[in-house]
Amino acid sequence: MRNSAVRSPRTDWLRAQGANARRESGDRTGMLRHNGLGLRTDQFYRVPILPSVCLYGPHNEWRFQNDLDVDTTNVWAEVNDNAGTGLGVQDERGGVAKFTNDTGDNDFYYYVSKFEIARLNSSKDIWFYTRIRILDVSEADWFVGLVARVSANDALFDARVDSVGFYGADGSANINTETSKDSSATQTAGEGTLVDDTFMDLAFHIVNTSTVEFFINNKYVGTHTDDLPDDTELAFAFGCRNGTTAANAMSIGRTIVKHDP
Repeated sequence: MRNSAVRSPRTDWLRAQGANARRESGDRTGMLRHNGLGLRTDQFYRVPILPSVCLYGPHNEWRFQNDLDVDTTNVWAEVNDNAGTGLGVQDERGGVAKFTNDTGDNDFYYYVSKFEIARLNSSKDIWFYTRIRILDVSEADWFVGLVARVSANDALFDARVDSVGFYGADGSANINTETSKDSSATQTAGEGTLVDDTFMDLAFHIVNTSTVEFFINNKYVGTHTDDLPDDTELAFAFGCRNGTTAANAMSIGRTIVKHDP
């Protein structure tokens, strides 16, 4: 006969799930995900877990699996200095696109989505997830994230006006985080480290208009509460600029931008 006093690991897990689902006062219906481990377990911890989540709110996704995903007429605005090899789909698992700069110092490519796809809201959240790989991480300026539309010169690297994202600077492999509003930026250096020619998962969670939580390889690394661009439409952008007289390359993987309904 089973001893009712013996606790099952499965029962403990379910109990923890229920407790954590009700942990926040704003989640009275228990629809938020905490994985039974408490808050901020990964970048998607507040995503509603309705079966129809992809239909329940605005959802943008770039899979980089065919020519339509790298179309520079309808999908991307491409900006470059001394063209090398532009964005093209790669024969890799999971969906990957890649561009390779020409060989001059400061040669670059960057890409900005043709459509603005995000705007901060005082009562809604935004989730962003992507994967990047850079051939030579210490010889690159790079950025990936959300920005107010830029379309010329080196603006993505040197003159971001409104942004939320990750960036790197020539001479360092650091992964740095940034929020910027009207050219006033809050930046945190060294939240992670890139490795040459190795994919890294980068993500952030924008909580209303008050907070941005950053994640690297699915682990929370830090929070910004200042200079959130709460008054403008934002587009998805990524790019890389050479730090020396040698071609550098950047790869981008499946990217998701999810909004609260």
